[in-house]
Amino acid sequence: MTEYEAEIRHLRSDDVDRVLRFFAALGPESRTTFAPHAFDAENAARICRTSDGIDNVRLVAVEDGEIVGYCYFESRDLPYPTVGLGIADHAQNRGLGHRLMTALIAEARRLGKPGLDLTVWKTNPRAQRVYTAAGFRFTGETPNRVEFTMHLDLSEPADA
Repeated sequence: MTEYEAEIRHLRSDDVDRVLRFFAALGPESRTTFAPHAFDAENAARICRTSDGIDNVRLVAVEDGEIVGYCYFESRDLPYPTVGLGIADHAQNRGLGHRLMTALIAEARRLGKPGLDLTVWKTNPRAQRVYTAAGFRFTGETPNRVEFTMHLDLSEPADA
């Protein structure tokens, strides 16, 4: 498969309709494994409004004017920001998740974040591969035991 070509940029306040179309295009499996919030107009407006580029960083991959990938980290008053990643069904398995994670980690490093945390469904080995390739390590599981917890330590230089 060829790598997916898309522009990666920060989410903007005028992206609400694009985000809604991205949500609508997610299939049932994607909606299950990427479920940070409801896929509705209220949340589309909220994530566009709260993308501040510091504590709530949201990046999108855009192809032909449409969002085909979305990733973020949110500080949420936790020691480490939490990460989420979603890729449109038709854009999966072509390197886009890796490109988005690389860009998100670069933003976290630039902003001096000490690390990043995430959870990933145990039944989602594709996402687990993206995260481990980006440097995340398994640290345990969620209390309900259906997701793994993972952490990326950013206190070391990128080359280490």
